[in-house]
Amino acid sequence: MAAAKLGDITKCDPKNPSEVKNTYCNREFDDDPNLNQDCKDPESYCFICCENEAGVRHVQERTQCFAMCNSKPKGGNWIWVPESNAVKA
Repeated sequence: MAAAKLGDITKCDPKNPSEVKNTYCNREFDDDPNLNQDCKDPESYCFICCENEAGVRHVQERTQCFAMCNSKPKGGNWIWVPESNAVKA
């Protein structure tokens, strides 16, 4: 049945607030403490959610969901200023 499941992949958006993520993990993985804890990890939440919401029989939806996970911003506050890195001749 898990392979045929197709739920709501928008629940997996890594931009969701942490309260929404925690509620999802507690609801979906209430019987598995290890998976519940892994689900709450910001680095793995989206992927675990995608695997839960889109079963392996729904390849397109699962791929789309994983793409959303991989597109999250990778932190860092820096601004590129080309003039400051120019080679002076």
